[in-house]
Amino acid sequence: MTEYLRQHYQLLVMILIWVLAGVYITPLCFAVIPLSVILLKMRNMYTELLIGMIVLMVLADSWQDSMDWASDLRNIYFFMLAFLFAFNQKQFPYRNRLFYPFIPFFILAAVLLFRSPVFTTSAMKTVSFVLSYSILPFYFIKVLHEDRDRFIKGIVYAITLLLVYGFVMMFAFPDAAYLIGRYRGVMGNPNSLGMLCQVFFAFFTIVTTENKDLFPRRERMIIYGLIFLTVLMTNSRNTIFTILIFYGFYRFFRVSYLVGFVLIIVLALVNHLVISNLPLILGALGLTEYLRAETLEEGSGRLVAWEFAWNQIQYNFYFGKGIEYEGWIFSQYSEQLAMKGHIGNSHNSWLAMWLNTGLVGLILFLYGYFYRFVTFAKHTYFALPLMYAILFSATFEAWLIGSLNITVPFMLMMWSYFEVQIQDEHSTKASSPINLH
Repeated sequence: MTEYLRQHYQLLVMILIWVLAGVYITPLCFAVIPLSVILLKMRNMYTELLIGMIVLMVLADSWQDSMDWASDLRNIYFFMLAFLFAFNQKQFPYRNRLFYPFIPFFILAAVLLFRSPVFTTSAMKTVSFVLSYSILPFYFIKVLHEDRDRFIKGIVYAITLLLVYGFVMMFAFPDAAYLIGRYRGVMGNPNSLGMLCQVFFAFFTIVTTENKDLFPRRERMIIYGLIFLTVLMTNSRNTIFTILIFYGFYRFFRVSYLVGFVLIIVLALVNHLVISNLPLILGALGLTEYLRAETLEEGSGRLVAWEFAWNQIQYNFYFGKGIEYEGWIFSQYSEQLAMKGHIGNSHNSWLAMWLNTGLVGLILFLYGYFYRFVTFAKHTYFALPLMYAILFSATFEAWLIGSLNITVPFMLMMWSYFEVQIQDEHSTKASSPINLH
């Protein structure tokens, strides 16, 4: 890592200037960061462009007043990337098919805008959602073809440094590093930090398993240790189970797809039995206090949110009222929900999708989601474990309906990685000499 940072100190200095300008001279960062994007593009430094975007998305999640600038600049940064793509498509010669199965969902989401009670916000979030799934993969696919090793190292080291800085905050700014007794590091809340660790763990596992020489063994162990320590500090049950699901299924599918599918069937059969007795199981393991077993039945307020979301779905069962309707309807009843112990939104991507786009929209999105993973499963045994892990994670957080949170770009990055593998396989087959004997 030190060698990489030494060779790329200019990127580190640039991001440090962004942060200092944003915290101490906020108006200045609205000139510095867009100018940085333009300069990086002029020098064809696409790897640095994407690393800067990922770092900015992490910082934008912070709830600290000193980081308010990052949220606004994240949106500007993202739309600048979309603009640069639109007017420089010759720089992106590689095919991006990732968003094709989502096109029917995009069309429906656009039509439902006209039913939205918050048209402007809904329109902006719809455009952002569509651009994330359609434009970002072009960038990821480009750098994975042209600058793969340096890009992967840059992303891994950037997130690693952000996790390390979170631990520095524990001593330097303890009030900022914790939220109601739970560790949150540089993120807004512990669950957000947990979700970052979920996707970072999956990404790091995939790239290091298939590129064993990319990181020294000691470095891999240190990064894994940092991830696990962060997860333990967040006390996020969703994150712990998501990582276990991904790693467990990966190990089984690596042995045999048949073994993996048998495991799925077994888990489906015992799922209700385990869930209903989970408090007792955790008590027997001595994990009652750590995993907050006393809140399992209420889902930390999630059951209140899910019941409310389901009741609201009945009014717009087949067609919703546009992306962001879920956020709007929850804000309208925030006081009543708070009295029942719930703060926030639906905490469930599938209910959020149903509220926003109706049953038809949910089915269209799930079609694209499953189509992508089933396609990838033909080429890598990581696809289905990742699919199940995301299904579980998204059931307890509404991150999948977003676009500019940190988790969606990481998912698209992993999709792009699989897509590049497929393209390389096809390219290799096409260039292989034909045996005429």
